[in-house]
Amino acid sequence: MRYSDIKVGHVYFADLRQVRQYEFGGNHLSIVLNKCADRRSVIIVSLTSERSGVGQNKIDLGILPSLPQRLVTNQNGNPVKSYVVLDQVRTVVASRVQEVVDGKDSNGNDIVVDCPVPSNIFSDIVKELADRRIADLNDEDAIAGYHKNAYLQYCVNKIVNLTYDVIKERGNLATKQAEIISFHKIAATLEQGFLIDKYLTQKDVINGISLRVSEIVTPPIN
Repeated sequence: MRYSDIKVGHVYFADLRQVRQYEFGGNHLSIVLNKCADRRSVIIVSLTSERSGVGQNKIDLGILPSLPQRLVTNQNGNPVKSYVVLDQVRTVVASRVQEVVDGKDSNGNDIVVDCPVPSNIFSDIVKELADRRIADLNDEDAIAGYHKNAYLQYCVNKIVNLTYDVIKERGNLATKQAEIISFHKIAATLEQGFLIDKYLTQKDVINGISLRVSEIVTPPIN
C-alpha cells in the first residue's frame, strides 16, 4: 500500500517475513498504531486468535465488528475473538501493509474492506502500551516529567492541527479558534514562557502557523 492510504487505528494484513524464532511471521493481521515521520514506514502491533497470555501480554478485543466474517468465525461457524499481542510491536515499511479483502465482485476485482478498530478499544491499546513504557521509568520525577511533556506535546499538536483547519477554513472556525486558545492556555501552564515557535517544523513556519496562532491567541485591539 501507499503510505498516504494507510490509516491509524485500522486493521490491515502485514507481511512480517523475514523473522526469527518467537517473532510473528507470515501475512499477519495487525493494527496500525502510528505513521512515522519518514513517510515511508508505520508502527504496528500484531493480532492473534490465540488467547493464551491474556492479562499478561495480550488484550482481549472480542469480535472486531469491521473484520470480514471469514476472519471472525472458525470452520464450524463459531465466533473467533481477536487478541492484541502487546509484545509484538514493530516498525515496517508501508509496502509490507496490505488491505483486508473479502472476496471478489462480479468483475473479479478484490472487494477491499475498511477495518477501523472502535475508538475506545484503540485508546485502551495505546494506553496499555504507554503504561508498559512508563513502567520502565523508576524515578518518580522522571514519570511526572514524562506525563507533563507528553501532555504538552499533545496540546502543541492540537494547536497546530486546529490552526491548519482555521487557515483552510475547515469546520466551525469560531469553535476551532476557541479550542486553540484553550490548548494554548494549558500549554502555557505546563511550560513557563511557552512559545509555539519552539515546536514548529519548517513547513509549519512557511505555512504561517506561528503568526496565525498569535493572531488567534492575542487578537489585535480595535
